[in-house]
Order: sequence, then C-alpha cells, then structure tokens
Amino acid sequence: MNLSDLLNLKNGKAVISIAGGGGKTATLFELGRRLSGHSVLLTTTTKIMKPSPSPLYRVLDSRKGMTIHWDLLSVDKDLPLVFGFGSESYPGKLTGVPLELLEEASGHFEYLVVEADGSAGRPLKAPAEHEPVISPLTTIYIGLIGLDVLNCPGDDSKVHRPEIFEQIRGKKQSSPVTPDDLIKLINHKQGLFKSAPQGSRKVILLNKADLIDRKQGESLCRYIKDSLESEALVVLNSYQESEPVLFSL
Repeated sequence: MNLSDLLNLKNGKAVISIAGGGGKTATLFELGRRLSGHSVLLTTTTKIMKPSPSPLYRVLDSRKGMTIHWDLLSVDKDLPLVFGFGSESYPGKLTGVPLELLEEASGHFEYLVVEADGSAGRPLKAPAEHEPVISPLTTIYIGLIGLDVLNCPGDDSKVHRPEIFEQIRGKKQSSPVTPDDLIKLINHKQGLFKSAPQGSRKVILLNKADLIDRKQGESLCRYIKDSLESEALVVLNSYQESEPVLFSL
C-alpha cells in the first residue's frame, strides 16, 4: 500500500503539510506521483532542492513579485507542478511560498502538498519557535521521524535542533534516543505536531523502516499508538519498497 491509498486521497481536495525529520522531500514527490490524474501543486514554505528535469513533473522557478496564473498552471492533470521562488542567496534551491499565495493556489488545484519544515538531512527534528511554517488550510499534517535515529545519541549528528530535543525528552544529548523519547516529541505541544491547525488529520510517518526488523517496527507502531495523547495515524514506511506503507494503525 502507499500513503495516498491509505489516506484515501483520490476522493476529494486536500492541503497536505509535511514536517519533521528526513524524508519530507521523498514524501512530497511520492504523493505527487501517486496523485497523477489530479491537479497537484508540490511546493514549500521553507526551502527544497530544485529538482532536476524529469518526465514525472513540471517545475516553475518563479520570482517574487511576478503574477502567477494559477488557472493556467493547474490545467495539466497528468504531471504535478513543482513551484517555488528562486533566490541568489540559495542557488539550486526553491525557497518558501508565502501562506497567502498558497491560499490563492488552493482555489485552483485539487491537492496542495507542502514541505513545511527543514531538518538539514537529520532523521529527527525538534522545531524552533518559528518552525514549522504550516498553512491554516492544512487538512492533513504528516510528521516524519527517521527510524535511523533510534539508539543513536540525540546530538547534532542525528537531530536537528538537539538542544530543543534535549529539553523535551529531559536527557543529555549524548543519551541514546529511545521509543519513549519519540513519544515525548510527538505528544509535546512544541513537538512534532506544533502548529497543527485544529481539525487537521495527523499522520506519524515512521520512515526508513527497512533499517529495522519488520516485527520490531510493527511493535513500535503499536507502542506509539497506545501512548498518544491525541488521535493520529501511525504509519511504518520505507521508500526502498515499491509499496512503501508496510504497516499502519
């Protein structure tokens, strides 16, 4: 199974925001690919690498101040549109789209998929005060955790903003990351689902499941699900598989 099927996305409109640790861009493009046949905008409120030319999507590198003709850009339903602003300060990247522009685009596309956080390639992220940048239109909020963080020190080698994670879990950065630490991050009001709009559907995406034993991964999902303080879908995921979703509850 894949995330689009699991979330039953092909039966209506959605604004999907992706935050947390490593794997956000892969999730962005995976959803874009699975939603072929619908008008899909893939974008960011932070920064993403500008993708290379591909027959799988269109890319529009715009400039701030330009008029965006969303009605024309949303007509092609065969290929998702990757949209962002170019910047001389960040060569090779597409930089953040203002929230008001996302609201404008939402009237033209069936699906908006937004990378709304940065993690500097780390599998785990504890957000700072200004992060993530979540649209209030968000209907589905996906929080990513890379399972390669487990049993590793919670320092800068695996955690983006380790000093914040240190405060949330109440342990020194040198202490190995445990499932209980992940639960603390998930449940904390300044943690994985910080800034989630009221009523949005929450998804905990445990990524890189190929790195651990399958039964161990399923047990981790159950343990996290039983420890949640608010409702969320827990998904065991690996992009090394043709059907990435390995288990969910």
